[in-house]
Amino acid sequence: KASFGRINGTLLNSIFFGGVVAEGGIETVSQTINGEVIPAGGTVTPVVPNSGTYVKDLGVTDAKAIPLKRVASAPATGQYSVDAATGAYTFAAADAGKTVFINFRYSAMVAGAKSITVSNLDMGYTPEFAVDLQRDYKGKFMHMNFFRCTSNKLGFSSKQDDYDIPEFEFQPMADDLNRVFKIDLSE
Repeated sequence: KASFGRINGTLLNSIFFGGVVAEGGIETVSQTINGEVIPAGGTVTPVVPNSGTYVKDLGVTDAKAIPLKRVASAPATGQYSVDAATGAYTFAAADAGKTVFINFRYSAMVAGAKSITVSNLDMGYTPEFAVDLQRDYKGKFMHMNFFRCTSNKLGFSSKQDDYDIPEFEFQPMADDLNRVFKIDLSE
């Protein structure tokens, strides 16, 4: 079992998914953090981060976190409509002055970003990797090299006020030379 504090797309793909990694483009979710005040005209177009492109509506809530109902057009109080091409949200004239929180998905080009498409692989295929573990303490060391491993568990914590630290478990097995691991010790 291991934990790592840095989420790295290429590493996750190599260990777990064996998928296709695309560089630079991301598709992610945004929410208007401070809310949007509905103007007299009733139309709000949220600013898409990173000069991105609006992709999809994910819902709207009012200041009390009560979801508004999406309608095709001509929204009444407590309803909204959205232009899927532009990301412009339209609210009822009676809702002018109220604060709403808009959730939406957007795409953007971000240097260094990774996008992984995970497919349903044939049964029996599992990405394999090697693991090197090193422990140093007061000038002494221990190093273990596991020649072939597979991972059987990946977990992401869902705490709201703490760091996301992925945990994974792996299982060593014999490689093609029938080696499982090698250990080097300073004593």
